[in-house]
Amino acid sequence: MKTTASPSRFATLASPSPRTLAGLSVDLAHSRLDRQRALELRRDVYRRKGLLRENALTLQVLPQACAPGSAIFVAKEHDQMVGTITFYMDSAIGLPMDDVHREEVDEMRSRFARVAEVGGLAVLEDRRCVGITMMLYQAALGWALSTHAQCLVACVNPSSRRVYSRLLLFEVLGECKRHPRFLGAPSIPIGLDLTSAPTRYREATGGELDGLACNTHLPYTFGHLGSAQYRQWSDDEVSEMIQSKQLTLAGDEQLYVERHYPTTPRACSPR
Repeated sequence: MKTTASPSRFATLASPSPRTLAGLSVDLAHSRLDRQRALELRRDVYRRKGLLRENALTLQVLPQACAPGSAIFVAKEHDQMVGTITFYMDSAIGLPMDDVHREEVDEMRSRFARVAEVGGLAVLEDRRCVGITMMLYQAALGWALSTHAQCLVACVNPSSRRVYSRLLLFEVLGECKRHPRFLGAPSIPIGLDLTSAPTRYREATGGELDGLACNTHLPYTFGHLGSAQYRQWSDDEVSEMIQSKQLTLAGDEQLYVERHYPTTPRACSPR
């Protein structure tokens, strides 16, 4: 079985503030178990928020999560997972928010050579006031800088717009629309120009955005990410997700994933 590539040394990209809980850390979801636990946490949080149906049981994985450079991050308090966020690198099959905000994302593609999306944010309700959301976003920003992404996009609820603008310097890219994947919840597209963000961040906060990635060691080259071998999922994981319908593929998405993973269904061996 071909194993997933992973950084040999990935430092925590965001340090807890004095108000955060002891034992809190953010890192890549290195193991299959952590990735599945992250999907479970996101499903459960989204159900409680009314973004998924109460009877939603399948842990859905978007095809874009299989693109080289895409990554899931998890926040843990000791051994308990308390939050997660997903970084999607743009590829031939696009980004998840293309389904709703394609025009705005295409505008960013016309301006920047490498665009990425951050999404799938989920934090346990009783941990939402201890800085975990900021730590997860800082990890995603550090990863974006490490992978030489030039623009980061996201779609968020309008009620959160000012938080993203004030704390993370995102700008609104377009109008509010209804998001069908989240039961018609309102969604606005936002974007962050990473080529100017370090300077703007320094002027706004006195801190260094570049510092988020300064200790990151990547044992592979992102110069030509489309042909890079970095993948967070293993071949077996992708095959099993297809079998269990966690990962649904059709058309170009199927061809793209098959190009990066041997996805012939196989019997699942006991773990």
